Amino acid sequence: MVVSYGCFVVNDALIKALGNELPASQTVFIRGVFAACWVMLALLATGVRLRPAEHVGRAIIARGVLDCLATFAYIASLLHRSEE
Repeated sequence: MVVSYGCFVVNDALIKALGNELPASQTVFIRGVFAACWVMLALLATGVRLRPAEHVGRAIIARGVLDCLATFAYIASLLHRSEE
């Protein structure tokens, strides 16, 4: 739990630092690439095998779209907060 909070703090600090130099869309992309790398490492470490074709449906697509919107709102709020 402590490690996850530490990762969250580091993520916020990096987003604030990048936000001054890059637009929000590029910041979200970079954040997504790093998150995907960490997830892949976790999957490889645990030996989990995914079959994406079995997990795609309307609910999953809707969740992905809502997650993207929430991420943009989160990044925008961090960038707006860092200006104050």
